[in-house]
Amino acid sequence: MDRQIGNTHGYSGIAGAAVIAGEEPNDFLNQPPLVLLGRFFTAELPSLDEHYGEEHLPAFPDTVMIQLAKDVVETNFGLDNPDLLSGKFSYLEPSMGPLNKRKYLEKFSAYGVLDAVRDIDYGIMHYRVDPYNPYRIWVDQRAKGTRTGAIGNAIPKFPAAAYEAAPEAMVRSSNSFALI
Repeated sequence: MDRQIGNTHGYSGIAGAAVIAGEEPNDFLNQPPLVLLGRFFTAELPSLDEHYGEEHLPAFPDTVMIQLAKDVVETNFGLDNPDLLSGKFSYLEPSMGPLNKRKYLEKFSAYGVLDAVRDIDYGIMHYRVDPYNPYRIWVDQRAKGTRTGAIGNAIPKFPAAAYEAAPEAMVRSSNSFALI
């Protein structure tokens, strides 16, 4: 079948109507998963200069950027010193967000994680600067501790429970003023 006959590029239904309206359907919805994975893993990434240009290079060396990220962690992820978080701060995780600075501070201050898990070890390691975006710091994390109280509104079912998280990778981005 020749998909180039007609004015819908071989699409039918809603996708065909979108083509006629001037909107190509999203490849993600119309390609087999293996084709999409192949495109993703073989795509060439632009160099830093091509993507950002010289005017976007960070104002600080890698060691300073990493230390700034460590400072945010040491201040309970900015909860103890909100001035480390920029006005454009945004928090996002798979089950929550995006949260702006105000909502982030409200939500995580109310959780009381440090009160409920007094021996928490965030297990943050391997700080590194993203090779494609020098404003982004990646870290690995595997938190553990013993929950002895309630976290947020959750009522504990057991008096104390050991906690050990699965390994995670996290990213912290900063602006040119080194605020997260």
